Amino acid sequence: MSKIHISFLGVTNYEKCNYFYKKKENVVEGVRFIQEATIQLLCNDFDENDKIIVFVTEAAKNTNWLDDGHRTREGEIIRQQGLQSRLKNLNLNARYEMIEIEEGADEAEIWVIFQKIYDQIQPDDEVIFDITYGFRSLPMLGVVLIHYAKMLKNIQVRAVVYGALESLLKTVKSIRQIPPEKRDVPILNLTSFPKT
Repeated sequence: MSKIHISFLGVTNYEKCNYFYKKKENVVEGVRFIQEATIQLLCNDFDENDKIIVFVTEAAKNTNWLDDGHRTREGEIIRQQGLQSRLKNLNLNARYEMIEIEEGADEAEIWVIFQKIYDQIQPDDEVIFDITYGFRSLPMLGVVLIHYAKMLKNIQVRAVVYGALESLLKTVKSIRQIPPEKRDVPILNLTSFPKT
């Protein structure tokens, strides 16, 4: 039995936020990617037998997995680390990898994505599933996949999490209107929803 952290990566030029889990004392400050926070907060007991997998489209790979993937309106490269570099900087005990997936633009592609994720989960794994980024169809796909893997692979769901950035946007239209030190984003645990 191993532990596995599964997440998706989108193409947005994410802003630095302070992600907290359950209470504001459990916080990872000033990170662009939710994965940096969920891994640090929820994967403390991961070791070399465990893995962290980030599923990306080709566009997400070029914009957010690799360094310097975004440009200004004038076409200038924005110098910033991608998620690959950020994970390397964490000096993780667990293995991490990026797996490319299709866009999910039609039913056939969605089934291919489903199979790619399912193939990474081994019998009796403990799964953390981060549904924050990616197409809105992916959370539904994730719930179905969790049920399927519970039945056929006897997995245990440690957490289904979501970084609720929209909780900051009640009084402003853009995250950029909030000073970085005040961008406190809760990580919601949705684990109770996919119960069988």
